[in-house]
Amino acid sequence: MVGWTKPFLLAVLLGCGNLAIADSGILPSWMRRFSGPSDGPANEKIIIKEVVKEVVINQLPPEISNLKIELKNGGPEAVISGEVKANSAIHVITIDGQEIPHKAGVFKLNKQLMPGANEFTFVAVDSRGLETKLKVSQQFSPADRAINASMTLNPQKLPRPVEYEDAVALIIGISKYQENSPSKFSDRDAELFKVYAGTALRVPERRIKTLYNEDATRINILKSIDLWLKSEVSANTRVYLFYSGHGLATPDGEAAYLIPYDGDATYLSDTSISLKLLFQRIEALKPREVVAFIDSCYSGQTRVGGTLLADARPIAIQVTGNKFGGEKSNIFTAASGIELAGSDERLRHGLFSFHLMKGLEGGADLNGDGAIDSSELNEYIRRAVLKDSALSGRPQSPEYKGKPIRIR
Repeated sequence: MVGWTKPFLLAVLLGCGNLAIADSGILPSWMRRFSGPSDGPANEKIIIKEVVKEVVINQLPPEISNLKIELKNGGPEAVISGEVKANSAIHVITIDGQEIPHKAGVFKLNKQLMPGANEFTFVAVDSRGLETKLKVSQQFSPADRAINASMTLNPQKLPRPVEYEDAVALIIGISKYQENSPSKFSDRDAELFKVYAGTALRVPERRIKTLYNEDATRINILKSIDLWLKSEVSANTRVYLFYSGHGLATPDGEAAYLIPYDGDATYLSDTSISLKLLFQRIEALKPREVVAFIDSCYSGQTRVGGTLLADARPIAIQVTGNKFGGEKSNIFTAASGIELAGSDERLRHGLFSFHLMKGLEGGADLNGDGAIDSSELNEYIRRAVLKDSALSGRPQSPEYKGKPIRIR
């Protein structure tokens, strides 16, 4: 190694991996650039701290509490009270589909009890849409059985007829609507009227068609007339039509409509069924006659006094046979003019429907000859409905338009 220059010796040492010299910091500046890049201090660190905040959302539904049912003077009227507590604002409280007024969730109302078990369904909904449903039952045994008998229907009183009429019946009852407020007890009216159609009116069971609630759409009602009824009617057939549900008139009072399950009161002519059109279609089948029982009003009011439209005003309309039905149509209607066709909590039926069926049981046989004609049935219904409706402060005057015919 004699004669090697110092720079050459330094290069050899570096090639052998002696990095101590490089780390010592004695290298000249032109060699230190090979010692590796440096982006900052060797011990510099970036620390990211993740903070998780726990949020607890209370999704408990409303609570219905302190429910009490107290009989007034032994009944049949009862005072129902209770309270609803919620973690947000209370949207609505209902009993059997009817909205209950309340103050900060506390409510009190009067209800009429029927003999036997009375079941009430309470529903509370808060502003988040959370719902609580509670059913309670109250037994009531009235002391005066004679008065009680007049407040109940007894379809078993009428045996199956030995002989049936050449008759058909289309029975429609709508309590629950897709777009409108409920029509209380209307489906119950129709279900029980089916029994009276098969007994008092002597319609064969196979010739009775029923449409309840969601089945009673506009198209189903029209198809029942155009297809089913058409196949059943001959020149000697009597057609019975029973309808219980909402009705509404046009603002000028010249046209009245029955509102089907999927009808919308805002788009009346597009979604509902004109009474005039209804009777025209039935009479076009050329039956012997048509007998209709319409438990509805056309004032824009519901059975419990609410309105179908928020800005609805009462409409004066006279539903008469010569206005909506032809010469073959005989029409019993539940109310006249702007009157409300109401229901009764004690009876759990529409007033008109209840007294119609009570009359068919025999109550309308005013002269005691064992038969009931249209004038007798109308007189019986009119008197009974006027009496009961006066108690609620909402007079209701049923009407009949048509020729004198035998009903039972």
